[in-house]
Amino acid sequence: MNPTPKDLERFWAKVDKTDTCWLWTSQTRSGYGLFRLGGKVVSAHRFSYSLVNNLDESLQVCHTCDVRACVNPEHLFQGTARVSSDNKINKDRHGFKLSSAQVADIRSREVSVTMCRDLSREFGVSPSEIKNILTGKTYAWLPGAKEIPPQFTGWKLTPEQVRDIILRARNGKWGIKSRLAEEYGVSNALISEITNNKRLYAYLVSDTQ
Repeated sequence: MNPTPKDLERFWAKVDKTDTCWLWTSQTRSGYGLFRLGGKVVSAHRFSYSLVNNLDESLQVCHTCDVRACVNPEHLFQGTARVSSDNKINKDRHGFKLSSAQVADIRSREVSVTMCRDLSREFGVSPSEIKNILTGKTYAWLPGAKEIPPQFTGWKLTPEQVRDIILRARNGKWGIKSRLAEEYGVSNALISEITNNKRLYAYLVSDTQ
């Protein structure tokens, strides 16, 4: 980068120097400043770093202040993509809703067939997101991902109610499935699915032998 005096004048005119961060006030992308230089658009913080440091083009320019719009050279350092990623993870700036501590908490919980539903209410995310966290589909860089049993994320029945249905249907007489469907307010098809141990309900069979 070989800026002219006019380039430097344009650049610093777009910077608000506070007591800590020097904030970019012009165009941004994903929170990072953009600056047009020699017909090309460059990262404002990368350009600022190059003004006072020897810039290694193969490395990224990272922030120590966690403020993407900051162009204060004292808040910038160079590192590999892995260093940049680790820096974000360590400071919970990975772009997801939950923190690393919350993910660790979720993955430490005892596995149950209703955990996705229960944890979604506790942490304010969808049951599918809880499942993705538990299995490592999201937050894959954090430890503790595991296999989980099929989940009751969409049904009104609790595991205890499902066990009751399985036992009563096995020991019941003709018409028991219709009576169970009416008692629990679900369809006959769902009762049949449960009693036939299909899909997610098979996980409970070992408890009802």
